[in-house]
Amino acid sequence: MATELSKEEAAQAVSDTLTLAKARQRQERKHIRTLLGILAVLLLLFLWMDHMQWQLDTILFTGIGVVFPLFCLSGSLVLLGYGIRRKQRGQPFGQTLAAGLGLLFLLLLFLGLFFLAGAAGIGPVPA
Repeated sequence: MATELSKEEAAQAVSDTLTLAKARQRQERKHIRTLLGILAVLLLLFLWMDHMQWQLDTILFTGIGVVFPLFCLSGSLVLLGYGIRRKQRGQPFGQTLAAGLGLLFLLLLFLGLFFLAGAAGIGPVPA
């Protein structure tokens, strides 16, 4: 037994299908931008390591001593700002603020352990 749809129901079904298709297209574009961003970062990392002439000690000290703290600091500032913006717009913001505070805590923990190692004479301190 076939069920007949009214014109309004059929129009609503078509409208819902088109809305879903547009949402999927937006999501696909977002995935493409994310993949291209990751590829750009990996290429820059590869070029940086080639510039360092593949010296492991230089790459490790630069990565741990410079890149990691800068990533934590800039990432926490960006995420905290974005969380505040989301709160002002009435959107969920808890996870964004938690990630920003987590990065800030990780930076403080890293710097604290670094200074503690220097004070204990374990780390790279000048003689």
